[in-house]
Amino acid sequence: MKNIKYKKIDTTPITSPLSKINNVIGNVKNVVFEVFFDDIKIYELDNVIFSILSARDGTGNISVLIVGSRDEETQNLIKSITSKDKYLIKGNISTNIDLVYKELNELTENKIDKKILKNKILFVKIINKVEHKKK
Repeated sequence: MKNIKYKKIDTTPITSPLSKINNVIGNVKNVVFEVFFDDIKIYELDNVIFSILSARDGTGNISVLIVGSRDEETQNLIKSITSKDKYLIKGNISTNIDLVYKELNELTENKIDKKILKNKILFVKIINKVEHKKK
């Protein structure tokens, strides 16, 4: 099996300015979106867990990839993500969907449907659930 490189998913507060999905063009690093997730697919391999999510803001949608070790902390983080909550996500965007699809399919032995990948994919470095402000 191919060796997967990843960093621990961070949950520290995000203070960077927000971007809108449709305003971001090309490969961009350290971009931040405020999104809802519509579709969540979780894949577990030997020592890695990853999730492909469909995210949307008011302007468009994007595929989101979260990858981490298959430890309890990462599993709990990924499994706690819901479609009813809003999240701040920060990461790097790739528009090379064909390459991402090829790599993911090799990892999962062809279990990825290319239709779930949008024209941009965000590799998440930091994720925060947006807490509702009490009035």
